[in-house]
Amino acid sequence: DSSIGSPPLQVSSTFSGIDTFMNHYPECLKTMVIVDPPSIFFSTWAVIKKMLAPKTQEKGEILDSRKEATAARFEEMFGEE
Repeated sequence: DSSIGSPPLQVSSTFSGIDTFMNHYPECLKTMVIVDPPSIFFSTWAVIKKMLAPKTQEKGEILDSRKEATAARFEEMFGEE
């Protein structure tokens, strides 16, 4: 389980950060990439995502480093190492 040994997800901090970006810097965030989040993240994300503007929702991407497609996506976003 990827959540073992992970720090607890701070829901209030998450909401605060989202609120700050959505209301004060809506165009500053081009893409948000989350790699290998703890398993609790997915249920939390399902709730949080509903509160985001559709344009903001589209900026989030969750990647699993164990999948081959992730390396290709990283290269596409950041170029070769």
